[in-house]
Amino acid sequence: MTFHTNILSIGIVSIALLLSGCFHAQPSTETSGPGTPTAECRPSGCSGEVCSDEDVVSNCIYKEEFACYKNARCERQANGRCGWTETDELTACLTSKQTQGGETVDAKSNLIRVTNLEPNALVKSPLTVSGEARGYWYFEASFPIRLEDANGTVLVQSYAMAKGEWMTTEFVPFTTQLTFKKPTTKTGFLVLEKDNPSGLPEQADELKFPVRFE
Repeated sequence: MTFHTNILSIGIVSIALLLSGCFHAQPSTETSGPGTPTAECRPSGCSGEVCSDEDVVSNCIYKEEFACYKNARCERQANGRCGWTETDELTACLTSKQTQGGETVDAKSNLIRVTNLEPNALVKSPLTVSGEARGYWYFEASFPIRLEDANGTVLVQSYAMAKGEWMTTEFVPFTTQLTFKKPTTKTGFLVLEKDNPSGLPEQADELKFPVRFE
């Protein structure tokens, strides 16, 4: 009798273990690594100016508009990507900084000028950018130019080409055309960067030209 009882007990325990294995929760296949929908959006970059779900290395050149992001909301947007949520407060702050950016445009006018656009101009793709820059702003007859949205996301980057002899200290005309997808922010910047083959920070310079998107 005891033998049969033990066999019965062992059988019950075995069935219980099998049932437990069948109903045991399977490990989640979701990940929380960079770029996945479950990763948390957070400020990144040298000055906390980039909203991302991964660590971003930026150039550590502080810009006035970065202060606008200190109290802004860094969260996942409707397109599934991390970004700064455009609130009235953030828009007003960026607009204020863009006005200051217009002053910077004037301050740089003895080095580089955009001649076919006004600061805070309404732009769309394709965008032609023309102007003139001192010969030493170029290297090998070109300099880098990029278009950023209000979050600092690069929409397109290219080179502006000199339309004349660039080995001079005088102004040399340039032009380029930028093609880009419609951004998710209302404002942004054209960044016209002095070509700096030396890589030395003291030789670096740029013009930030504020624009608005249609």
